[in-house]
Amino acid sequence: MKKILELFNEDLYLYLNPDVKKAGEDPKEHFLKFGISEGRPWQLSQDVNTSNYPEKILLIDKKTSELFNEDLYLKLNPDVKKAGEDPKEHFLKFGISEGRPWQVTPKSKKLLIGEIIEFKFPHRDDFLSLLKNFNSMLEIGCFDKPSLERFRKKKDVIISYADWLSKEELQERASKIEGRNKDKVPEIKYVLAKGYEQINFNYQAVVSHHCIEHQPNLVAHLNEIYRIIKNKGTYFASIPNKNLCFDHFLPESNILDIVLAFLERRTKPSIKSVIEHRAFTSRNWLNDENPFESLDPNRMDLYKQNFDEFNNSDYVDVHCWQFTPESFHLIMNQLHILGLINPISTLEIYPNKEEFYIALKFK
Repeated sequence: MKKILELFNEDLYLYLNPDVKKAGEDPKEHFLKFGISEGRPWQLSQDVNTSNYPEKILLIDKKTSELFNEDLYLKLNPDVKKAGEDPKEHFLKFGISEGRPWQVTPKSKKLLIGEIIEFKFPHRDDFLSLLKNFNSMLEIGCFDKPSLERFRKKKDVIISYADWLSKEELQERASKIEGRNKDKVPEIKYVLAKGYEQINFNYQAVVSHHCIEHQPNLVAHLNEIYRIIKNKGTYFASIPNKNLCFDHFLPESNILDIVLAFLERRTKPSIKSVIEHRAFTSRNWLNDENPFESLDPNRMDLYKQNFDEFNNSDYVDVHCWQFTPESFHLIMNQLHILGLINPISTLEIYPNKEEFYIALKFK
């Protein structure tokens, strides 16, 4: 039995999560098994007097230890293994507050289409290695970070880029944003503000990075992708995991959200998406207050400002959808069953911390 210094307080956890106390759950076990992945509160806000909740030594007993797999933690966090750190101690001292992965992604309930594949690609570059045998590729929404240039060494390969704006417009935009490089903007073959209809070539692969969540009408987007790749090509995409990015506090998108956007023939983000993105996201979600629980009366001014931005703009570029690997898997199955998209042949989903990757083929 090993003593490990930690800030976790059982009484405080039960106080902050009365449903756990009511259910008679073991607080340590519930926290490790469910609390972290659900984003449950376990510490007091920094501005609260914490004198009643000092640091304490936890005894990690056998029952609790069974929930934490040291080998798995080191596999998911190779830098910890390389540093020779004790995995359990690192997890409790740093891993929780840093949002480190420590469990295999929960398996989706048995679904007709697709699968979630763990530990396949630790980096986006590894995922893109799937493209090495494709001879024609189109990347959507590249801005100043095209990801296909490495494949130009292949003889006779066709590589094209599409974005909402022209190359000149993207360069102008990049010059106004810190950290962007206007010289990295590639030639834009298709300006998507003019529609997808102009793309009359069937590419073997279509690629997008953090693009799907920006699509006001996900069904229309997927149907446009099908028109480009038909039943012979593959759609490769990286998508942010909403639980591990600034969308953390926003609820997961569901099938009703997706269907409503389709029925409304939505061509721009909804007012709800704009206000959510502007007023309810957090870059420091590990420490920030949940904005849905805020009692700050000044937030009304922010909501009005966001509302005016929506009404006075032709298009506000924000996240329209919030996915996890599991929720995306379920929604794709539902769209397939509802007949809103072309039938899916294969769907592979690869979780990787802050984002996950998909490889989608249609019948």
